[in-house]
Amino acid sequence: MTLQNKNAVITGCASGIGFELLQLLLKNGCKVVACDRQIEKLELPSQINTANLYKTKCDISMPQELDTLFNFAQEKLGDIDLFIANAGFAYYEKIDGTDWNHISKIFETNVMSFVYCAEKMKELHGKNPYNFVVTGSSMGLLSMPGYSLYSATKAAVRGF
Repeated sequence: MTLQNKNAVITGCASGIGFELLQLLLKNGCKVVACDRQIEKLELPSQINTANLYKTKCDISMPQELDTLFNFAQEKLGDIDLFIANAGFAYYEKIDGTDWNHISKIFETNVMSFVYCAEKMKELHGKNPYNFVVTGSSMGLLSMPGYSLYSATKAAVRGF
């Protein structure tokens, strides 16, 4: 896929994989809506041209905030050619009691949000082509002590 003059949305871009992808998108001539819960921490190197960058804060675990993200992206970009669902988080923890809300939050963030965004992209594009990418670290592929809940979310993503 040629990135020049494409319109992209990327979630979870203030650090890690998303930060690197954001820089590649901008270097290759994309217009980008960058979304992160901590977007104020996003600091790009000075050699990156940010003229085509639109930043917004978003908690992707909440569908109403995702709807706002899509509205913002359409306002700034028009069409969305590429959506990169990168946001997510891992917990390192021992199961030490019951906490439904804790379990729900990681599944809402790591699984439900990306499925919802995939549905939104399909709704926007119908039968027209578009690109939808979901990222994942190698850490999510292996069950490791302390990361079983995170690994469970990544298994759900792979299954989808």
